[in-house]
Parts: sequence; structure tokens; C-alpha cells
Amino acid sequence: MSSSNVPQPRPDKIFIDHLVGEACKQNKRCEQRKEAYSGFFVDKARLESAICAPFQGFDGTPRFKSPYDIAAALLVNIATGHPFHDGNKRTALSLSLYYLDLREIEVVPSSVEAGAKLVENTVTDTKSMEERRIFVRLMLQKWTVTDQTALNHRAHMNNPHTSE
Repeated sequence: MSSSNVPQPRPDKIFIDHLVGEACKQNKRCEQRKEAYSGFFVDKARLESAICAPFQGFDGTPRFKSPYDIAAALLVNIATGHPFHDGNKRTALSLSLYYLDLREIEVVPSSVEAGAKLVENTVTDTKSMEERRIFVRLMLQKWTVTDQTALNHRAHMNNPHTSE
């Protein structure tokens, strides 16, 4: 079973605090960009809520079973929830990629512009939050870097009569 289908345990406060700290660290890096940055300010309660929400569940069952769904929800929640004074979209994308990296899933947008466009569309889209999350999940999956083991497996599955 792939790691993307393994149910996610509800994270403890230490893990949530780690993601909150990472989001703040990522947001502070926005001051290095070329455009104007109005400085670091965070509504910590709003940020914690945006980060905790994807990990919630009901009756012991997590809402999201896939790390892609969790990463997409993190992106949507932070980008649309505006817990920071500035840099919410950049922080949302970088934290979602960071979360996937923690799960040993490498995701690289096809270009810087494609990553920016994904987050911009997430904020401006009039679709439901759930529809936005699904679209973001699909893009994150599309941008996943396939490692050599997976490529070898796919090649073998496509031509099972060859020996490795």
C-alpha cells in the first residue's frame, strides 16, 4: 500500500506547533522578494486553526486519508484564511510542499508561475472550498516527482515479460 493511502494519525500539539513555526519562518522569507512586503504579523489563532483543520476527524476517523488532501487543505486554508498580514499565498504553497516533503513526497511545480497561478486561482475562485481543495490536490499529484523505483515498477508493469 502506498503511503498516500495510509490513514494519517491525528497529529499532536508538538507537530501542529512545528507546522505553525515553519509557516511563520516561511512567511518571514517573503521580505526577500522583489515586491513590497509590509512586514511580519501573524494572527496565531487563525494560523493554528488553518493548520489544525485538515487533521480533524470524526469518531476516530480522519477527514483526509491522503497526504495530498492534507497538503491541499493546508494550502487552501492558509491562502484564503489570511493569518498573515502579507505573503499568505507564498506561505500557503511553501507549507503544503514542506508537509509533503515531511512525508517523503517530492512535489515541484512545473514552473514558479504555475505555482503562483495555482495559489492565486485558489484565492479568487468562486467554487466551494472542497472543490478548490480537490483541484489543488490534483495539481500537487501532477507535480509529484516520480523516483526511480516507481519508474522501474511502472516499466515492469507495462512489460511484465522483461526481467529486471
